[in-house]
Amino acid sequence: MVIVITSDNQRFNVTCQTIIQSKSISCQLKPLQGGITLTSAFLPNISGRAFKKIIEYCESCKPEISAVYKETGFGVDGPRRMTEWEKKFIPADTELLLEIINAAEALELTELLNFSCKALAEWMKDRSVQEVRDQLNFESDFKPLDEPMHAKEMLWITKQ
Repeated sequence: MVIVITSDNQRFNVTCQTIIQSKSISCQLKPLQGGITLTSAFLPNISGRAFKKIIEYCESCKPEISAVYKETGFGVDGPRRMTEWEKKFIPADTELLLEIINAAEALELTELLNFSCKALAEWMKDRSVQEVRDQLNFESDFKPLDEPMHAKEMLWITKQ
């Protein structure tokens, strides 16, 4: 068992088998007398609610889900539809989805990162730039007078 402490001081008891899926944590696991041991891990940039979803993913991750990502990839054989399990796993709360994406990147959970980013891209697909900015609290880095010019130059992005 590994005790994982998140940035908001939530403590999770996680089995080694679950946590070893994270490349960044698995490199910290040390063999000791024939077994694996790591007493605790601190995740300074990951919230408890995001880590709870990470554990759910790691415990529910089926080999066939991982195999699909390894076989198809993104942009290699074209887009692939998300499975029902993936659709249920992805939160409706976009702020939590961004936290999961950041946590998946920090923990090096490639398959989770891939389909979480795909879910965010799907969410963004039918929204205006301003709507995405408002929902995700992104500020424009363009000057107000330059924005119409940049929007006109980038029109090709929305015409696909």
